[in-house]
Amino acid sequence: MNTIVEEKDITFKELEKKIFKYVCDIGVEITQKLLENKDREIHSSRDKSKYRDKGYRKTSIKTIYGDVTYLRHVYKTVNEDGSIEYIYLLDEYLNMDKIGLISTNLAEKIADCVTEESYRAAADGISSTSGQTISHGGIWKVVQRLGERVSEEETHMVKELQADTIQAEKEIDVLFEEMDGVWLKFQGKDHKKLPKQEMKVATIYEGWKADGIRSSLVGKKVLAGMEKSEEFHEKREAQIRSIYNADEIKYRILNGDGGGWIKDPYDPEVIYQLDPFHVKKAIKDKINQSEEARTDITALYEDGKMETNVQKKLGSYTNIC
Repeated sequence: MNTIVEEKDITFKELEKKIFKYVCDIGVEITQKLLENKDREIHSSRDKSKYRDKGYRKTSIKTIYGDVTYLRHVYKTVNEDGSIEYIYLLDEYLNMDKIGLISTNLAEKIADCVTEESYRAAADGISSTSGQTISHGGIWKVVQRLGERVSEEETHMVKELQADTIQAEKEIDVLFEEMDGVWLKFQGKDHKKLPKQEMKVATIYEGWKADGIRSSLVGKKVLAGMEKSEEFHEKREAQIRSIYNADEIKYRILNGDGGGWIKDPYDPEVIYQLDPFHVKKAIKDKINQSEEARTDITALYEDGKMETNVQKKLGSYTNIC
């Protein structure tokens, strides 16, 4: 540290970078020592009749402050069915849920970046704001692994739904849902354009909460996928039932754009309605004889007076949906 401070002609920008690297290096060293100390503690206190020591193995984990390399014991154990398994008790104790060799914190940081930027920009951002150096190809691989994990979790929830073993306890009276399709452009390995594909997106929430001038959604969850509508609806329903006691929901309100796949929900008691944007679009598309009629209908719709005033004022123009 003193050598950094004593450097001549150093700018604050350079000083900041050097201190950041110094702190990251300390974090790596501390993590290595903590992991190896905990591993030795587990080794001495384990059930020796159940877990046979098979020596050390070197491994590493990529964290937000750098690569941590450490030693840990591997153990041989015999399962109830007689099969032999080799396990790391340190991993089980710390619940080390990694994406390959990447820590969960780093994987989440990468996922946040790629939702806002390109792979290349995300790689530059991660490399400049963490103790890691990663390429855009490395970012792409992490995202693929995350996607595979999410898919596995969704598939597991669908199996639980089909077996009727999901038992969520949270109870609400009303659940709101919004679904839409987003058409995406694709290209092959040779950079030739491929046909567009629709990504299905579902948002579920419990209501709205005032947050100053704006309002935010309560209990917001988002599900997206490229699968067929039947499979997507199963995943959507499994997601809902993993959070809520669906039998106690009195009303489920589904907003959509009128697409055929959206009108085919898993739960037949869902109340479907066009979302406000597509209601106005329907007014524009279907009432094309009179601009005045379109303006009047839109104004009455926005004021919530469709039932009481539109029929009297506009007669035959009311059949818009």
